[in-house]
Amino acid sequence: MVDAICREIELRKTYLKKTPLSTIYFGGGTPSIISNSNLEKIFHCIHKYFTLENNIEITLEANPDDINTSKLDHWKSMGINRLSVGLQSLHQEELSWMNRAHDISECYTALELISSDSDMEYSVDLIFGVHLSTIQSWKENLKIICSYMPNHISCYALTVEPNTALFHTVRKNKENLPSDDLSKDQFYLADEILGTHGYDHYEISNYALGDQYAKHNTSYWKSKPYLGIGPSAHSFDGFSRSWNAANNAFYMNAILDENKVLNKSEDLSLRDQYNEYLMTRLRTKWGCSPIEIVQQFGDDYFDHFQVSISHFIQNGTLELLEDKKMNRHYILNKKEWIVADQVISELFLIN
Repeated sequence: MVDAICREIELRKTYLKKTPLSTIYFGGGTPSIISNSNLEKIFHCIHKYFTLENNIEITLEANPDDINTSKLDHWKSMGINRLSVGLQSLHQEELSWMNRAHDISECYTALELISSDSDMEYSVDLIFGVHLSTIQSWKENLKIICSYMPNHISCYALTVEPNTALFHTVRKNKENLPSDDLSKDQFYLADEILGTHGYDHYEISNYALGDQYAKHNTSYWKSKPYLGIGPSAHSFDGFSRSWNAANNAFYMNAILDENKVLNKSEDLSLRDQYNEYLMTRLRTKWGCSPIEIVQQFGDDYFDHFQVSISHFIQNGTLELLEDKKMNRHYILNKKEWIVADQVISELFLIN
């Protein structure tokens, strides 16, 4: 797999048109289990075929049970300067129900280690809407995490993916998930508690301490081009999107035996690009800029935007803000963030 990943890096070295990399993200699985030598091999290929910006953000997704002093030192020596840690919860019964490999003692060990390392930024993931979760247990998760003051916190609602063990269990009514009302209350509680501790709720699921936003994910929300390497990885050049084969064997065989990347692609029409702009920007505190809409899509699209948002402005779902940095921009009222997808879909240009 590592050989195939390195070969794909070489085959797609011109995809970003030699633009220096501002972020690198190792994710989509459990990259913290990869050996140091294999990680070094991937880094060698990246440095060989790409130029890196001086202040590049390099993030590694890590499970708490994989984090130790030795690995941390080695990751830093390779240039990794940010960890995304999948804690999920600090209650053992919730971790057990989610079938997580780590326990709460390993969560605390990881937190103590990385929070004391001034050279490593880190983000933690928490999940709400979990079986057995309550307002009180969620409040405890948030307050404990805030005591460590991570640079960044992500709070995700539990999603039950089709054809998983959890999906079949829930479908057979063997497990009851919290009500939508409880999940909604937990969402707003996160906004309240994290806000009082200095965290900026800058995207529906993401909070930054001060202005320490996740550069990598922010590039998605601002529609910047990106290159994805590996099985199932997606890429975007501003005008088209591609996605690699999900099957590991198919992916590796195509690259190593046929010297080609097995993927599919689609060209994005101007309408597609406009709808994606709405979908990503209205998830954030930066919202949609009239100037950007006119510059990127033209006057006709801005006219449609003005008409489609009129009743949402009237009922307070959308707000018009003006500031010195961004001029005029439209944002989704935070009270509506919990139903953002529904609101945004009503603004799409369909025909």
